[in-house]
Amino acid sequence: MFVQPFNHRYIWENTTDNMYIADPTMSQLNTYIGSVTQQATSVVTQTDQNCYEGGTGCFSVYGFEYKPGFDNAVRPQMPSWKNMSYFLRCSQYISWVSDSKLAWTMLAAGVGSDPLVEISARPVSQEPMVRSVCVYFCGSIVEC
Repeated sequence: MFVQPFNHRYIWENTTDNMYIADPTMSQLNTYIGSVTQQATSVVTQTDQNCYEGGTGCFSVYGFEYKPGFDNAVRPQMPSWKNMSYFLRCSQYISWVSDSKLAWTMLAAGVGSDPLVEISARPVSQEPMVRSVCVYFCGSIVEC
């Protein structure tokens, strides 16, 4: 997900309070954080190469789910990722799915206000604006 305006040094609040990676062996925080035209809040997820190479006939589901708004809803003090369904009902978020499984989730607090650059919180989009889903097909997470 790309956001504007930008955090100081393009670094969003990618802490365990604001981000959940379902399987760290398959998904890792993206090392690309942004440039003068965009700030990236993303994770790189390894995909099943058989589903688009080699003619195996395999099929894989990719998608996202979101609850729009600012992170101003009533929510628990600390995320309880063990009880994720309860936690997501209380927070604004966007989750990405790869191979029919949850890959990762970012809570709206991840793009909250940044007093160093004097910006306020950015919401998970509240209306159907353009949503870009970038999928880069790589042989492995290292190649991405």
